[in-house]
Amino acid sequence: MPSPNRRENAPGPKKVLVASDFSPIANRALEYARSLAHAFGASVTVLHVVPPVLQVEGIDAAGVAREAESWARRQAEKLSNESDRVVIVHGTPAECIVREARRQRADLIVLGSRGLSGWKKWILGSVAQQVIQSAPCPVLVVSKGVRVLRRRGGTLRSSSVRR
Repeated sequence: MPSPNRRENAPGPKKVLVASDFSPIANRALEYARSLAHAFGASVTVLHVVPPVLQVEGIDAAGVAREAESWARRQAEKLSNESDRVVIVHGTPAECIVREARRQRADLIVLGSRGLSGWKKWILGSVAQQVIQSAPCPVLVVSKGVRVLRRRGGTLRSSSVRR
C-alpha cells in the first residue's frame, strides 16, 4: 500500500518487487526494500518462486511442489506485514522474477545475493545476474555485507557488516 507521505510526481519507485527465497540475505533485502518503499511511498510485493522439481522414479514431484508451496506460504506469513502483497509462483526463478516484474509494471526489483564465485557460480549461475540482464526496470542487489537502512535525522543510511 503506497505511503500517504508520497508526493504525486516525486521521483523514485512506486512499485517494488522483492524476490525472496526466505534465506537470511533475502530477508535482509526485504527489510531494505521496505525502507526504500517507505521513503518513496511505494508498495511492496514479495515474490517467491518454487523451482521445478525433477521427476525421479518413486518420488511424487507434484507432492513435493505442493509441500514447497505450503512451506513458502508459512514463511511469507511470518515475514509479511499488512502492507506487503505476497505472490508465489512455480518455475525457473530468474524467468519468473522478470515475468512478474513486467506483469506488475514494477519500478524496482530488489533481491539478495549470496555472492557465489568461482566454480559454484559457473555451474549454478546467478539468479541475480540473469535478472539484471533481462529485467524491465532497475535491479537492486543486496549483498550479504550490507545492513538494513536505518533512519537518522530523516535520512536513510546503510552500513557494511564487519567480520
